[in-house]
Amino acid sequence: MSGKNIHDGLESLKHIATNSVAKSGEIVESASDLLHGDIKDGAVKMASSITDIAATAATEGVSAAASGAAAVGDAMKKATGHTDDAAPADDTPTA
Repeated sequence: MSGKNIHDGLESLKHIATNSVAKSGEIVESASDLLHGDIKDGAVKMASSITDIAATAATEGVSAAASGAAAVGDAMKKATGHTDDAAPADDTPTA
């Protein structure tokens, strides 16, 4: 299971990078619009691209973090011998 979690996390990070590169190109185009005097459209396009980068990074970042946490949890269960079906051992000393 942890291999799938790691793969999902990497896919989320790949999506962040791909989206950021694409939107960066749009920001450059928007800057060109601004330089050519099209202030309104250039600013709107730039703000939209920046917002999209931030939203994608936040959404996919949460997904990547969750996948990483699940992979760590799976690894800890495997290392300690715990399974989803077994309750954790009660290590509380008895009197």
